[in-house]
Amino acid sequence: MSLFIIMKHISSFIVIVLLLCTAACTPKKIASDITAKIMANGAPKMEQEYDVEIAQSASLTLLKMLETFQYDNPKNKVMNTLLARSYANYAQGFLELELLKLKGGDPVRYTKILERTKTFYERGKDYGLQGLTQNGSFKKAVTGNIQTFEKVVKGLGESNVPDLFWTAM
Repeated sequence: MSLFIIMKHISSFIVIVLLLCTAACTPKKIASDITAKIMANGAPKMEQEYDVEIAQSASLTLLKMLETFQYDNPKNKVMNTLLARSYANYAQGFLELELLKLKGGDPVRYTKILERTKTFYERGKDYGLQGLTQNGSFKKAVTGNIQTFEKVVKGLGESNVPDLFWTAM
């Protein structure tokens, strides 16, 4: 077989692969998949920040950045779990602390922070469910009876423990 024919077959193969990849993987999806993995691996570093003000300020920026990536790739389970984790961490680490400080003080401010805390937990739960409901059995079980739900959750396996934990949180 001549070099020309081999090159022609290789270039045809490359074009087919690129077309298939373009149909299945957009640059935005690829970027958000990579970002999700990097951020999930780096999350412990964020959680170890000893300066509370830096951690609080950076956390809000991180949440909005993660949501931006998740918006174009809503089925990315890693990103959804990371968002569930981040919202829960922010609510518990900062908002609930603020509630403790305000208890018995300004009732208007307390109510405002309480509502914000509930909103953060709700958003975290919603992102967690977005990731978990990609499993067809789990999706059906969420709207079913408690016995079916418990059975499905028990059958999910260890790899889903972080997803379940952060969603429940």
